[in-house]
Amino acid sequence: MSEEPKRFKLREEKHVVAEIEIMAWSPTMDLLALANVNGDVLVNRLSWQRVWSLPPPTEGDKVGGFAWRPDGKVIAVGYKSGVLRICDVEKGDLVYVGSVKGGVTCIEWQEQSRHMCEKPERYAEDNSASYLPTAHQLNSLYSDNNLSKDQSGLEAYERFRSLTAQRELNMLMVGTSLSEVNLFSYGAFPTGVIDVSVDDVSGCQHVDSAIISPDLSCLSVVVKSISDGQVSFWNKTYSTSLLLARHEEIRILSSKYVMIASAQMELHVIIQQMCEAWEEILREMDSKLLKFAETKRQGNQGSISNDFLELLLFGTTSLELQSFLLQDLTDKGLKKLGFSIENSYSNIQKLVVRQLQRVSQNITSHLSDLHGMSQWYDKFGVLGLGTATVQKAVKMAGAFAISASELQQVIDTSIKNFKAFFRWLYIAILRLSNENLPPDINKMTQHDIKFVADFLRDNFSHLGEVSDSEEDSELDTSLASVEKPSRQGFKLEKVGQYLKKEDLAQPPNYNENPWVQFLNTTNYKDSQILYPCLHGKSIVQRKDLLDEAIAKAVMEPTTVIGNSMREVMSFPLISASEISQPDLRPPKVCQFTDEEKGVLWTVYVKHQLPCEWMYLMKHTIDMTENSEIEVLRISVGKFMESLEEPLEKPCERHMFVDVAVFNSQTLTLLLQEEHEEDTALLLQLPLALLPAAQFTRAQHIHFNPDMHVETVDVGPLLSKAGVNYQSNAVGHSIAVGGLRTTASMLLRSQRRIRLFLLDDGDGNDDEDEEEEETKDESTQLDDSAADSTKEDVDVTGEDDNKENDMAD
Repeated sequence: MSEEPKRFKLREEKHVVAEIEIMAWSPTMDLLALANVNGDVLVNRLSWQRVWSLPPPTEGDKVGGFAWRPDGKVIAVGYKSGVLRICDVEKGDLVYVGSVKGGVTCIEWQEQSRHMCEKPERYAEDNSASYLPTAHQLNSLYSDNNLSKDQSGLEAYERFRSLTAQRELNMLMVGTSLSEVNLFSYGAFPTGVIDVSVDDVSGCQHVDSAIISPDLSCLSVVVKSISDGQVSFWNKTYSTSLLLARHEEIRILSSKYVMIASAQMELHVIIQQMCEAWEEILREMDSKLLKFAETKRQGNQGSISNDFLELLLFGTTSLELQSFLLQDLTDKGLKKLGFSIENSYSNIQKLVVRQLQRVSQNITSHLSDLHGMSQWYDKFGVLGLGTATVQKAVKMAGAFAISASELQQVIDTSIKNFKAFFRWLYIAILRLSNENLPPDINKMTQHDIKFVADFLRDNFSHLGEVSDSEEDSELDTSLASVEKPSRQGFKLEKVGQYLKKEDLAQPPNYNENPWVQFLNTTNYKDSQILYPCLHGKSIVQRKDLLDEAIAKAVMEPTTVIGNSMREVMSFPLISASEISQPDLRPPKVCQFTDEEKGVLWTVYVKHQLPCEWMYLMKHTIDMTENSEIEVLRISVGKFMESLEEPLEKPCERHMFVDVAVFNSQTLTLLLQEEHEEDTALLLQLPLALLPAAQFTRAQHIHFNPDMHVETVDVGPLLSKAGVNYQSNAVGHSIAVGGLRTTASMLLRSQRRIRLFLLDDGDGNDDEDEEEEETKDESTQLDDSAADSTKEDVDVTGEDDNKENDMAD
């Protein structure tokens, strides 16, 4: 050969505690993501320093696949439960959490060709961030009890919005166990869902692989089915012409959706904080008054409302009321209760004024932008953005903003009522105790007396005198309300009902609301531009209605884009028996594209691994129903011998153990010698070496797994100098990538990993090590995050190492 071939050089071997199932290298940094049998995701540096780890969303859940975004800044993790997580690479913070129907079986993240973004922008830049109010949320938007990681730093909703920072549209493809492919623009916007199940094929089907071409014109899917002990793979290709024609509009729509979704998540956190600010102690007054009323009822001693009115007007009390004030309430207990109510209401009021109204205003503004976009049918309406559904979402957002004002008024009224009522009770308790009154509260004006009288009328009149026929039934009701005072009995506390997922028990008088009066007295009640008032609904219910309206508006484009994808070809790829031996692994299929040549490659093996042959199939990206596919079967026999170091006993036959895509022009092969199972071979296979004339051509409608295909032995095309021999190692799988062209080989025990660097064969190990350390220091990760989790690095003792050695 004219130049020294590149080869993989062993760096070191590492041990892990739990068996590894999936490996993936970052495309831009020397970071290796691992998924183990426990469902944990581990991200390590090449030096094996732990960067962060992520437990599964629920116990027993496992990783179905993960994919790095092309720029390497975030990673998407899909689980068998259908949960989809997107994590920031610096600390592992959750940027986005979503879900798909069925379990995740494969996941791929690709970006559109940069050539498609070289044209000038046709749309003005979204400048909504310049005029919409913003605020910093100190809490993470995702509260996961299983996570014990620092959520400080850049706020989660800001990280989520940063998903759309790239000009190039990137697409996250998630295959599921229900034979569906879900497309997410920028990893968040649900762009389309397509059913790729194979007709007339029985048994369980799921998506094994899915990729999209760089020009967004073609989606290639491999579907796996299992039935009656047989495993079959089908290759299906779809035309995605709508994505190609409207990729700019989809990018703008995705960006706007992310802004709305981030505001929704922020709104969820604000309501959670409001619930935390509301305390159970606020019900204490209701509970004590209810018990006092029950005591008077049982003794037929009149009503509690009469006792309080008598105290207010004449300054006299019954013995029962005097005992209640001095022994049950007490002046100290009343002070404590008053302080708790005022403090809790003030905190909730701040969240309503500073946060809830701001976020609801932002959501309304962004939805209004979507409404304007939906009226441009040729550009956005054709994507399924419906004017009617978006308008309903706008009205629901406006109605939610009105509910924030309603809650604000309820809080203001409640604070005034409690202050006046508690001040009056406090004076009464001090007088009954014969204590001196403080000068500042010694007198009550006629206005104060009327205010308290109105408060007693509104809150105590429902517990007045009852007839004998109703006494027993009301007694049973009141006894039940002692345990559940929020449903019946006294309801002095009216704010907490807004924080429950149920209708308001004591809704305000909407007839006194100026906005309701305006709607009722004009002809605009059914107007499309005026926001309605949702009577009797809590804040939580109104948020659910808002989320539902937004979801309907967003799902229309998802459905339209998914339905626009047209099947171009479908044919069987593999048919094999299910695995019967534990040492064998199922057939493997992987796909990739060569943008420069406009070719889509499918690499697969038809038999259980290890096996003797591997197949390479290619076809043009712009497939039509009459296009041809080209297939070649390869084997690896005797390697090209070096004249300087001839092979003493050359192996005539090698077995394929695994294959990985190194780049669009090169495959990485993991082999083993036919009779030397404990020796693994790692080498590169340039696709340019494959003789183009040897590919078998056929139309896809005539292709079947048993058709005759030409076979080429690539062994003589590969130099022995480019092969890395690993003794005492039974290979299981490989992963390649990274900034400096790295590789990892998982051994059969799945608890030992060998790490490699690709060098130029010059043998200068010292220079490689110095370069390695320099680039480690210049990595973009936050070292503090790695240091904080340094103790999590998987290190096993000597006994574990011995056990692993025996297993391999």
